[in-house]
Amino acid sequence: MTLASSSTHLTAANVCDNNIINQDVAVTPSTSLLTFPTAASIISSCLTQTGDYRTVLFKNTSNETDEFVTLTANTGDDFSYASTSATAADTTANLHAEGSALVRFTNLNEASVSVDIIQFQEH
Repeated sequence: MTLASSSTHLTAANVCDNNIINQDVAVTPSTSLLTFPTAASIISSCLTQTGDYRTVLFKNTSNETDEFVTLTANTGDDFSYASTSATAADTTANLHAEGSALVRFTNLNEASVSVDIIQFQEH
């Protein structure tokens, strides 16, 4: 799947039906938001049982070094990623040009979803 806008609210169908999601537009840091679906929508669409999970590869296909995509949590998302500078309160992560992020969505308790960036690949 290739996104056609620099700022996008992903639907549960986008996450549930696609293994790879490309951000293939020229973006600027101030307008390049990629917001994940709400926990409720993902749970009702494809993660119906506690412990169900889905892994999706997000790719920023821009080749301009100052163009990055900000991955953003939504309502009910428990967002985390491995970082030496991240804090427990962080709800965003930046995906730089030609980079990718492997993101796992897990139904924690049929009310919230863990959104874990389990791997970053910077180019």
